[in-house]
Amino acid sequence: MLHDDNRIKDHFAMARIPRYTKDEVDDPKDKSAMLQAMRTNAGYSHLDSIDFITEGYIVWEQCPTKQLSRGKDLLSRPTLEKWLHAFFFKICVPFTRPAVTMSPVYSPLNLTAFLRLITHLANVGYPVHWLSGILADLCSGTIKTTARPPRAIVTTPEHLNAVSPQLAMSTAPWAAELSTLLSIWGPLLPFGLTAPRGHLLAPADIAEYSVSFPNFTDTSQLRLPHFILAFWKSKSPEEGATEPPPPGNLLHSILREDDISDRYELAELELTDLSLSLGLSQMKRDRIRLYTTLSYDCETKSVSFWSRVDAMQELQQEKEEEQWEAFIWRVDRWTRVTEGVRVGEGSVRMRRRWGE
Repeated sequence: MLHDDNRIKDHFAMARIPRYTKDEVDDPKDKSAMLQAMRTNAGYSHLDSIDFITEGYIVWEQCPTKQLSRGKDLLSRPTLEKWLHAFFFKICVPFTRPAVTMSPVYSPLNLTAFLRLITHLANVGYPVHWLSGILADLCSGTIKTTARPPRAIVTTPEHLNAVSPQLAMSTAPWAAELSTLLSIWGPLLPFGLTAPRGHLLAPADIAEYSVSFPNFTDTSQLRLPHFILAFWKSKSPEEGATEPPPPGNLLHSILREDDISDRYELAELELTDLSLSLGLSQMKRDRIRLYTTLSYDCETKSVSFWSRVDAMQELQQEKEEEQWEAFIWRVDRWTRVTEGVRVGEGSVRMRRRWGE
């Protein structure tokens, strides 16, 4: 989400090594060295030639004479907020991708990557009250931002640089997980956090949970990190009736269609470009909880994850007028993988408290 070479050098002291694409390699010695690198580093042990390569082989290295900015050449506060908000949306709402393609684009990060970036930016020299404020806003469930979720599989500089109006965007589906991770990572951050009451929790108020799922048929590409854990309130007192979770695209429940630019077709699904506004109604905010950071056991078909205890107790309380279900969702196509598991029937179990 940061595409300017100078900014990358300022913030990470890294630069792309030149002459690492097929068209850039002229010297036979360089071509031989690149071929060897492809054999050893990229796993192409059988490769005899690089002539078939059409894409860049990107290698980054630390700039030998470039130091981190350390308080110099930093982004303005609005630009920093837009960058971090866009990075947050890139992780949480990746653009829909085809399940099978010769040119795959993965979105493997979870919300721990966001905290790693925040930690790095504090060491670079950004004011800690800026960073603390961004984290507090994201945990609150609503932010005002000019950033937008990705509009295409590959985000372009034109999209990032586009000037968009400031909108109130919902982060409520991820607030429970982010506040959990922030509480766990808090002692590791190089600055103190100032957050409203309830955003940070004591270790005793955080626990690891597990939920087991029945057999499911969608077992394609299980090795790829494109799964999340989703909780859906299938019965809500506001409506007085049971509403099943969307059979397909969860984005239709997360995103709002206020600012649709165009339509596109992806594989056999025709989807609406909903990448412009996360303006959830209060009802929808209360209906969805999403967790990006999880562990899946293939043998037991169970998911383990860390969460704040009060958030899970809210879901586990069996009420006549409310009912929560747990699902595994895949975010390459934003479709449901499993049938729902009733949370209130004891299917979600606490394994241990943080620190035990």
